[in-house]
Amino acid sequence: QGDLRLPLLAKLVLFPLALLALCTALALPELLCRAVVLQGAAPTAISVLLLAESAQTGTDEAAEMVLWSTVIALFTVPFWGWFLSGPMAA
Repeated sequence: QGDLRLPLLAKLVLFPLALLALCTALALPELLCRAVVLQGAAPTAISVLLLAESAQTGTDEAAEMVLWSTVIALFTVPFWGWFLSGPMAA
């Protein structure tokens, strides 16, 4: 099985950060920006596992990604919520 550290970092930290940068660049309203970033910070959806099962490939990796992204998101999503309403608040 592959190392999931980089995909997890990308999904739970870098992707929301990129969405925040995009929201800022587009000057989107603060509430919309918060919603977009928090949605982007959500753990990997179970649909990834279902797609892997239907393709009959990568099911172990997909299941592990769903599990670990959910566990780690217990910490990263509250961080993003705090960050968006604290240091990044207008």
